[in-house]
Formats: sequence, structure tokens, C-alpha cells
Amino acid sequence: MAIFGLAVLSVIVLINVIDDEPAQLAVNTAGSSQDSGDTATTTTTLPGTTATTKPGTTATTKPGTTATTAFNPAGRATLTIGSSGADVLLVQQRLTALGLYSGPLDSSYGPSTAAAVTQFQTQKGLTPADGQVGPATWTALAGA
Repeated sequence: MAIFGLAVLSVIVLINVIDDEPAQLAVNTAGSSQDSGDTATTTTTLPGTTATTKPGTTATTKPGTTATTAFNPAGRATLTIGSSGADVLLVQQRLTALGLYSGPLDSSYGPSTAAAVTQFQTQKGLTPADGQVGPATWTALAGA
């Protein structure tokens, strides 16, 4: 009888713990930039959780979905053929969303990424349209 009483008490305690405000649980799936400030990240959240995406804003995602937050182009490194990392992946994702890039999202800045950047620069009237992502191209991508 004492064991049964302890089991019931344990269940009551667990229910109270579960009913409390859920912790902010997320898995970072994009890595982080070396930059400080508003950087782009992609997180996969658990069902019903809320994740802060920018100061003062929140977003709730469905299970298994991803959300890419806005980024601050100021102070980003210039990307050229041979660059790699989270910033390259962000550029590839932006260009894919714009229908300009159909290559692999591999975080590697190769000729196909450079060609898509050149096409984007041409569409936006940026000069020179050299396939490099410098300050003007970062700013244009942020607004695209």
C-alpha cells in the first residue's frame, strides 16, 4: 500500500512539472557565425515550443520545420570562390529562394554560387557584377 501511495504521489508531481511553462528547446541546425549581433540561424523546434528569433519577436514552428531568421549584413566578410561556412550557406539559401541558384546547399562558394551571385547583382543593378558578395551585395540580399 505504501508503494502504491508513493507511485501516485510521483505521478502527481510529474503532472505538475509537465504542466509548468515548457522550456525553450531547440536544436541549432545551421551553426553560428563568428559575427556578433543579429545573425542568421536555422533552428528546428519541438512541437509547440517558442523560440526567440530577433530581439522582441518570437515564432512558433510546426514539428520538423525550420525557420531562418533575418541577418545583419553589416561587417560581413567578402565572399569569393573558395570561401566556405555559414555565411556561404546563407547566400546559397537566399539565392535558392530567389530562384537564382539550384546547386547544392553545401556551404562551399564555387563557380555555380558565383554565377548566381553575378546574376543577382545584375538584376539589382549592382556594379561591378563580379560574383563576389561584398557590402553592397550583402545589403541587397538582406532586402531581397
